[in-house]
Amino acid sequence: MKLVERFLAAFTRLLEFVTLSPYHHEVAPSFQLPLAVDHYKDVTALPPGPIFTPPGYNTSDDFQCNYTAMLGWTQCWTPGNHLDCWLTSPDGLTNLSINTNYENVKNTPFGVHRYYEYNVTAGAVDADGLTFPYGKLLNGSFPGPWIRACWGDTVHLKVNVDPGFYQGVSVHAHGLRQWTKMHMDGVPGITQCPIAPGSSFEYVWPTTQYGSSWYHSHYSLQYPDGLQGPLTIHGPSSKDYDYAPALPLILTDWNHNSAFNESSLKPCILLGGVGDITKCYPGTTNDTEIKGPFRLSFQKGQRYLLRVINTSYRAGFTFSIDNHEMWVVSADFVPITPYNTTAIRVNIGQRYNIVVVANPINSSDTSFWIRTYQSPCGSVGILGPNYMNTGIINYDNSTGPDPTSTQWPNALSKECKDEPLLNIQPIVPWSPPGPSNSDVPRNISKHSPLPGLPNLVYAINPINSDFQPLQVQWGNPTFTNLQNTNWPNLSVIVPEDFSAEFNNVTSFTSKWIYLNIQSDHHYHPIHLHGHDFAIFNLTYSDNSVEPWGPSVPRRDVFTVPGGGSATIAFPADNPGAWLLHCHIAGHASSGLDLQVLEDQVAANGIWPKGNSSALATASSLCTSWSSWCTAHPTPCATPCVETDSGV
Repeated sequence: MKLVERFLAAFTRLLEFVTLSPYHHEVAPSFQLPLAVDHYKDVTALPPGPIFTPPGYNTSDDFQCNYTAMLGWTQCWTPGNHLDCWLTSPDGLTNLSINTNYENVKNTPFGVHRYYEYNVTAGAVDADGLTFPYGKLLNGSFPGPWIRACWGDTVHLKVNVDPGFYQGVSVHAHGLRQWTKMHMDGVPGITQCPIAPGSSFEYVWPTTQYGSSWYHSHYSLQYPDGLQGPLTIHGPSSKDYDYAPALPLILTDWNHNSAFNESSLKPCILLGGVGDITKCYPGTTNDTEIKGPFRLSFQKGQRYLLRVINTSYRAGFTFSIDNHEMWVVSADFVPITPYNTTAIRVNIGQRYNIVVVANPINSSDTSFWIRTYQSPCGSVGILGPNYMNTGIINYDNSTGPDPTSTQWPNALSKECKDEPLLNIQPIVPWSPPGPSNSDVPRNISKHSPLPGLPNLVYAINPINSDFQPLQVQWGNPTFTNLQNTNWPNLSVIVPEDFSAEFNNVTSFTSKWIYLNIQSDHHYHPIHLHGHDFAIFNLTYSDNSVEPWGPSVPRRDVFTVPGGGSATIAFPADNPGAWLLHCHIAGHASSGLDLQVLEDQVAANGIWPKGNSSALATASSLCTSWSSWCTAHPTPCATPCVETDSGV
């Protein structure tokens, strides 16, 4: 059925959708406060909502959550206690808490607008004692500056690309749902044209979720060269804590050659943006100051929230702290029932919030190693015997001798797996119905490149179909072509419009997309933009199936094992084109990606051709990109030509 002929059939469903949105000015210009403040009769007599420093931080911190627009609402936690609750309604009958279904945007608090502005430049980076001359930096730093918000805030990030920079740029907020905001997802060739040198673009990100993540460039292989930074959305926690250290703990591998070059050059391991090249390669002479190991100070008896984030291009990690147990309280942006462990497996793109009690087990030492072993899920190669000792916990604020602590038995994982699905128990459970689509299983494969496409060797295609890697067109993004009915093969568009033969559902929110993914011999951390997803039938190469339950586990990055398979399921409630890809940077660059085109009719209703300010802004950005490319002839024009997937 053609798009035009299906419009009337979809109109009722579109109306159901647009009346929910409090964010997109082209859908609904006003924001309805949670549970509608006008529910309370004497609203004019209600005081402003609360302003507070987020849990775990000193009141001297100049960052505060601000809910003054939520008249009569109050803070329902106290320092270190009842952190599962965030805000209470004026009548005390309703809480916005860990039990709130944040997928329903009507439940999102009404925070404030927070404005950030970063400049993209090229420059050298000194992270581990060996200079990296090919850095791509935000405000001259690696990692980039910390973006902070509170649940319900709207983040504005203006990105200015220096005129002397030599590539386009985009910035993606990893894991953010971006509900009705496909055009803010930051993927060149899909949601926008690249931001050209000398140009700017402002991203607007409503924070309907809370927790820990990162932002990064999605322009080809840019983020491994430094264009990334931490992102924190303060909100409730499923376990209480007393303190949160100043910065999230970013785990990453760090090459000393640009990711745009094929060869590795002394790759090392960083924690919190610092490392020690002499630990990775004993005998190496450093040419700058060695900044590692990363250090944290603990006070005995206190509880600490640590935000652990893997931003690698190749390596998975096992994270542990000698003589300390940890409680895992969230997986990606999903709050979970806390579970206790001594080590966690953190694969690329994954995040965990953990609570550590500062009571060393079976030790009277005052310093302990933080260890970040490379996992069987991916490594940068053989490193020195102490490379994994990337951080130190101090109890006496000293910078004295290295710890002599002993690692936990499970600090070095011997299996390529995520954390057990049995442990990923969401606080707010999902009960996915059956699939509304007819998608056949999709096979990850490595293949000889197609003629003229030497760098595209991976794909995720339907079984028994031709090899078809993804390659976007930077200058002609999917967002500006949502009215299309035919797509270039290299777009790898998977339309999910639920045509008549699959019209077995009764409402918009009951439509679910199921994708079965079968791997080749390699592991692949799979990330889906715009959604969390449930995980079913995770099967290994020996045909064993990972147990799960009683709730369906969900997150936004999971690892499909080498020779194995899994099914993911997610609600079709976010019209637009959403990238699904392997988060090994080289695999995504090599074509292991696809676009889920979700409810094309509704998307065209949100962004009507010729009557959409978002499309007009996108067109202007593309004009700037085209002008820059035209003004930079060969050999400088090379950055305008996609030589890989483009993402």
